[in-house]
Amino acid sequence: MDLENTGVIGPQSFRQDAEDWYFCSYDPRDVKAWGSPTDTKLGVSYATWQPIIKAATSDIQYINAWTAKQPLKYRESVDLPGPLSMTQQLKDFEKTYTEAKTPTAKHAAWTAFWQWVGTYAAGTAGMVPGSNAQVYADKYEPSLEYHLRIWEGELDETSSAKQTAQLVGKIDDGMIHSAYDIPIAYGENVYLVKPDLTGVQANPWQFQYLYQFQYMKLK
Repeated sequence: MDLENTGVIGPQSFRQDAEDWYFCSYDPRDVKAWGSPTDTKLGVSYATWQPIIKAATSDIQYINAWTAKQPLKYRESVDLPGPLSMTQQLKDFEKTYTEAKTPTAKHAAWTAFWQWVGTYAAGTAGMVPGSNAQVYADKYEPSLEYHLRIWEGELDETSSAKQTAQLVGKIDDGMIHSAYDIPIAYGENVYLVKPDLTGVQANPWQFQYLYQFQYMKLK
């Protein structure tokens, strides 16, 4: 175990990239690229939509290609019936601009699109990542975080008790390895595996204690 980074996932550079999103209303990198939603003049002209459309198109291509390479069960977990594809959602955002009748409505449509592609703060709830952030995660997330995401997706799609147990075991092992999870152990559990001793019950509420000795049997 990496004791220096116990309880965290990934190197400092990856964690800092996420932490930056918590300290401002909008991701400063996205603001630098497209402007800020606080500027009510943006989004009124279709020209101000073009940089975000370009970013969204690139994100969609990358995310679709990345997803296509993942295990089948994970792909099934994210390819659910009902929700529109990212490409269709992009078209719908553009449609809201063409249907907007006032500068205020056009800006509101642009802001909604900005928040779909970029990342913004949500108060105490942290940040809401857009497609740009998803691409960053797909490219740079640490191996454990990647596998946790895949296993969780596969877990949602399996109906096999055996596969469920295997996936839960993988997830828990990964969490224990990074000190997010602590295995529960009782000091007296050694007695529970003795073939000639049965009925021993460990106290589920406290370490190092047994209870209800009346059920203990020794062959």
